[in-house]
Amino acid sequence: MIKRSLSCIMLIDNNPDDNYYHRRVIQKHDPSLKVIEMDSATDALHYLQSAEINSIQPDLIFLDINMPGVNGWDFIEQHREKKQRLHDPLIIMLTTSENPDDIRRARLSGDVIDCMTKPLTIEMLKSVNKKYFE
Repeated sequence: MIKRSLSCIMLIDNNPDDNYYHRRVIQKHDPSLKVIEMDSATDALHYLQSAEINSIQPDLIFLDINMPGVNGWDFIEQHREKKQRLHDPLIIMLTTSENPDDIRRARLSGDVIDCMTKPLTIEMLKSVNKKYFE
């Protein structure tokens, strides 16, 4: 896999406390990283679809599975349909689900590069950075 540069991370989670905590962890890991917080998959899809070419686009998305309305799986499906026209960030499921079926489904989707259990930690970020980014 060709490593990319990491300058922006999008958090997609309906829990504002999780987004706040994860943003703080990311900023502690690297204060130069831009963090975009979305409290719904629908808002995230709109952002990714309507963002202008010069606007900030995420290089990495941490996506929750269990959200009301459009959940993480729905987001993956809708993003897959449109990603030829969009910036193509890497996606990691970040969830409280320890259901082996969810983990297997995420890894087999072809769109998710990893599945991690909340909460996000600095060690997890270091691992992701080392594995996927320069």
